[in-house]
Amino acid sequence: VTDDEIENEMRRRGIQDISPGVLEDYGPVKGEDHDPEQERQGQREQIAMELRLAKMQRQAIPPGLTVSDEEVEQFYEANKERFVLPESVRIRFVTCPTIEEAQKILDRTRAGEDFAGIVRETSVATQGKAAQEWPPSLYTPLERIGPQELRDALREAESGDMIGPVERADGFDVVQLIDRRAPGAAPLDAVRQGVRQSLLFHKAGQAYSRFLADLRESYQVNIFPENLPEEMPF
Repeated sequence: VTDDEIENEMRRRGIQDISPGVLEDYGPVKGEDHDPEQERQGQREQIAMELRLAKMQRQAIPPGLTVSDEEVEQFYEANKERFVLPESVRIRFVTCPTIEEAQKILDRTRAGEDFAGIVRETSVATQGKAAQEWPPSLYTPLERIGPQELRDALREAESGDMIGPVERADGFDVVQLIDRRAPGAAPLDAVRQGVRQSLLFHKAGQAYSRFLADLRESYQVNIFPENLPEEMPF
């Protein structure tokens, strides 16, 4: 690792010159016993070690390491139980500061007014802070939705049903169930990229382990525990 590489990394991390000449106008910063040059040297040594490790890891992993579509599909088929999605729902809702306002919105929907329009209207009026419609593709696990009263109501509701007012810490919700998704295995296309990244990471780990094993076979390593400090620096 060269000095230029270390200095470039220190600049990238925002580690500035902390010599006494630079700090003289600011008075004592870390006490009279603080040695800024020693601290900077320690930072340089730590960064140098990290850069050396990173280089070694790059050396260990073969260039062009890839995962094929066939490998992704085989892993998915053999591990479908790892990709089970819980019961999830897609909702739109409005949060009102008082139960009276929430009840008025609920009454408007019961009179036939489109709740999606009310959501957009309320969102514009409050800059999006009190109303929200979840993106069409976004389902939320039912167990992550609170409070319990709302979860129970969503379990019993049909698509399009209105729920509320439901009290929460910051107000009262009026909620519409748009759609529900039963628990089951996620389709391959929904998890393909994640599976590919996981397999690629696994392959890289295997390559690094083989690299270290080859090093251990190539060199004789002697460890003298009595010479090690009580607390290792890393």
